[in-house]
Amino acid sequence: MNQQSLGELEDRLDQLDKISVKAGMEISLTKTEWMVCNYDEEKRPVRLRGKPLKRCKEFVYLGVVQAENVGSSGAVEARMGKATRAFRGLYKVWKQRISWETKGELYRTLVRSVLLAGAGTWTATSADFRLLEVWEANLV
Repeated sequence: MNQQSLGELEDRLDQLDKISVKAGMEISLTKTEWMVCNYDEEKRPVRLRGKPLKRCKEFVYLGVVQAENVGSSGAVEARMGKATRAFRGLYKVWKQRISWETKGELYRTLVRSVLLAGAGTWTATSADFRLLEVWEANLV
């Protein structure tokens, strides 16, 4: 869940908990953890059913490490490196006499897909978007 405040997070957790119970499931208080990203230090714990949940400093989601007070720049830069290698690996293809339309399709399919793998987990900033724009402009 991605909420703007701890109060909102607790409200959403309560809603999810009630829906889960109706469906015959239960949120585990011992396995559920929470984390604050890019915000000032929070002093109080998040509670569910009146009990505090454990706070974590980082976790891995879809192969990307999510960490407190850290943006996604590291993940963005790692993906840019992998996409650059994918682009360079197609050097012979780029030199072929094929249409620009086909080259564009190959780029979107074989390079941009590598770049954006896991992008749904990024807490991207405007600086990250600018970094991606510059990278793509320099590549093509």
